[in-house]
Amino acid sequence: MLLMFGSVPTWFFIIAFSFIILFFIFSEWLTRK
Repeated sequence: MLLMFGSVPTWFFIIAFSFIILFFIFSEWLTRK
């Protein structure tokens, strides 16, 4: 993970992490409806 962190930009991890969080929130909202 640390070796990849040097090659892959930090913004990529931030965007991917936020997309995963949004996906989980969206799935939770769909199941609650």
